[in-house]
Amino acid sequence: SVNVFGTLQPNGCKFLRINVRVPMKDIFQLILEDCERQKQALILSIYGGAKYFTMTERLEKEFIRCIIDTATMASK
Repeated sequence: SVNVFGTLQPNGCKFLRINVRVPMKDIFQLILEDCERQKQALILSIYGGAKYFTMTERLEKEFIRCIIDTATMASK
């Protein structure tokens, strides 16, 4: 199941947090439907456990900004 989803501002990058047990074909179908069946130039997948992981709000914002910057550079 999808745990969290949304759009990052200001650039409009979309994100999903999905349970690792969701079948890949279901994830693929979800992305296709969301993208109106258009091929995407870049899809990032970040793995990790949050059970013992904590992050300050400032660090979380910086982490997200760096992911966005990386995605923007990779798609050029």
